[in-house]
This record gives sequence, structure tokens and C-alpha cells, in this order.
Amino acid sequence: MSGYAMLTRHTHYAKGERTAIEKLTTEFGQDPEAITGEDITSRLVKSIRRIAQLRRRIAEAQQEIAAHKTGELHELLITVTETEALGGDPLGNLARHIMKQISERKIELETIRQRRVADVNL
Repeated sequence: MSGYAMLTRHTHYAKGERTAIEKLTTEFGQDPEAITGEDITSRLVKSIRRIAQLRRRIAEAQQEIAAHKTGELHELLITVTETEALGGDPLGNLARHIMKQISERKIELETIRQRRVADVNL
């Protein structure tokens, strides 16, 4: 195992991340660079392992993308994009809504202050 891989493995061990340790160990056993030699067989095994490694990484990336696409931020992005495509201004609408809420809270605060002043003067 390379120095980086060992450091990563020790870090996962210290955190008690057993699944990550098992994944690193499996990947090392399938590491194309673990094959030594330059004969045709060694080069073929390296190539096969490299292809398998890339396929695993692609699958992991696809899973991460799928997870992000089901998240709230992605849904918000889609909503904003669709609204803008229809000529809407979703961020402007949000800003106006927030400004309205701030104005309402200021009025409430002023009403509370006036009540307190009236109560003190009684």
C-alpha cells in the first residue's frame, strides 16, 4: 500500500470507519499498480484492473449525482430555472417577500414598543 493509502487507512481506523477501511483494502487488492512486470500478461492484467477501477469510480460518481439530484438544492435549482425560463423572477419575488416580512416585523416591534411606553406611563 502507498504511503497515502496507509495514512488514509489509519485515519479511517482512528474514526472507527470499518466500511471505508474494507473499501480501501479491497481497492488495494485490485490496484492495477500492484502488478509488476512489463510482459504481455502483466500489462493485460493491469489494463483489466484499471478498467474495472474506472468502472467502479464511474458507478460511485453516478450514485453521488443521483443523490444530489434528489436533494432540496437540486429541486430549488430546477424550480428557479423553470420559473426564469417562463419569464419569472423567482429571486426578485423572494427578495420582495422577505422585505415585506421585515416591514411587518418592524410594525409589530413598533406596536410592542408603543404598548410598553403606554404601560409605563400608566
